[in-house]
Amino acid sequence: MRFRCCLFALVVLLPCQAYAHEGAWGYKDKIFVFWADAGEERDIYAINIESGEMDRLTPLGVEDANGVYSPDGTQIAFFSRVNGAGEIFLMSGDGTGRTNVTQHPASDFNPSWSPNGKKLVFQRHETGSGQIYVMNKDGSGQTNISNNGFSDTNPAWSPDGASIAFISTRTGTHEVFVMNAEGENPAQLTKLGRGARNPKWSPDGKYLAFHTDEINAGTGADKGSIFVFFLEDRSLRELPLEEGYNFNPFFSRDGKRLGYNAWREGSVYVCFFVLETGEEHCHIFSLH
Repeated sequence: MRFRCCLFALVVLLPCQAYAHEGAWGYKDKIFVFWADAGEERDIYAINIESGEMDRLTPLGVEDANGVYSPDGTQIAFFSRVNGAGEIFLMSGDGTGRTNVTQHPASDFNPSWSPNGKKLVFQRHETGSGQIYVMNKDGSGQTNISNNGFSDTNPAWSPDGASIAFISTRTGTHEVFVMNAEGENPAQLTKLGRGARNPKWSPDGKYLAFHTDEINAGTGADKGSIFVFFLEDRSLRELPLEEGYNFNPFFSRDGKRLGYNAWREGSVYVCFFVLETGEEHCHIFSLH
């Protein structure tokens, strides 16, 4: 995999000073889901990249985020505060049929589907630190698979179903770890000594993308960098992006593009980095 400094961006224009965050591809690459932040209100949107058509899937005026399509594209798992505490919900791909599947007083976030679509992994905050749970998609069988005194968050199920990547503070800083799907044999992948966040698998399971939180030593501004970890040779490469706060990476279904958010001059963009071809495309969709 070669990295070239080429970028095509989807600039999302939202009403009421809303900002687009944390995207995820649908079961087809032309369909893209993200959540938009407008103060205390967050909603999940789906957009057709080719036509620019957009649907607001959660128009309830509460905080809804972390939307991710099931492998077959028929459902979206997401986090919602509609009942107060954070819960994991499922809904149909068109936003209908919302169902609370965790139904737990603790706060639950960041769902990720198993590749067969039968289970979900997510993080739960019950005692102050995050723990990683697995459950059947109907909410049954909720099991703590990290079960330790450290903070384990941001789980992501591997494409082959055998492993779960996550962020842990087991070594003192937020680093990327991987364990098997039962929670056994955790292994540390990164040793950056700074805040790693949101690991995401490539479709072929060969790479993990994630971002780091840090401070620019020269300006004092927040800085986010996006890295790709190569599982085969355990190497780590930083994407050559414009400096700023770049965060929340995710791969396209074909693995050829890496999406991410970029904070630029007071606005948050949803961007796509072309990993191989060097092509550059820009698209602007108005979501008013």
